[in-house]
Amino acid sequence: MEFRQLLAQSREKLSSAYRDGNFDIIRELYLPDVVLMAPGQETKQGIEEILKAGKEMLDDGITEVQYQSDETIGPVGSEFIVDRGRFTFRTNDGTATDRGKYLMVWRLTEGEYRVYIDSFSSDTPDQ
Repeated sequence: MEFRQLLAQSREKLSSAYRDGNFDIIRELYLPDVVLMAPGQETKQGIEEILKAGKEMLDDGITEVQYQSDETIGPVGSEFIVDRGRFTFRTNDGTATDRGKYLMVWRLTEGEYRVYIDSFSSDTPDQ
C-alpha cells in the first residue's frame, strides 16, 4: 500500500480514537517519545503527554478531530514522512470549536509509521 494511503488510514483511525475516547489506539499511533507542540504551551514530550492532552480535549467537550491533509512528503530518507494539513475540533453536536493547521512527522519504527512530532496551531484568535 502506498504511504499516502497508509497515512490517510492512520489519520482516520486517530480521529475515530478521539471520538470514541479509545486511548489504547492513540497510544498505538504515537511513538513513546513523541513531541507535542501545541499553541500557547511549552513543548511536551512523551506518550503520556499526548494522552493527557487528549483527555483534556474530551473534558473540554471536544469529541472529534478532523484532519485534511494538504501535502504529504516522503519518505524522507528511509524513515520519515511529513504530513501538512488543516484540522477542525468539533463537539458532539458538530459545532466547530477550533480550526487551524498541523504538521505531523511520522517515523518508521518496527515496520509501522507512527507519529514522532505532532505540531498544530489555531487559526482562531485566543486559542
